[in-house]
Amino acid sequence: MKKKFTVVLLRPDYIADEFGKDIFSDYVMAYGPEDAIKQARKTASVVDEISEDAAEEYHALVVYEGYQQSLI
Repeated sequence: MKKKFTVVLLRPDYIADEFGKDIFSDYVMAYGPEDAIKQARKTASVVDEISEDAAEEYHALVVYEGYQQSLI
């Protein structure tokens, strides 16, 4: 059964405006954390207009179960 996940990815240095601070976050419905990361990477590659093959270059920083919203 799919669950809600929040995934935060670090953009690759060649995409980031300021590497180390440029993240991509996504809310996904997935079977588990690895599936959630895969889906978020695919979405990030579409948003950033890069090849889906390069999606693996987004580093997963954190995966939360449920939809989490930052307060800052």
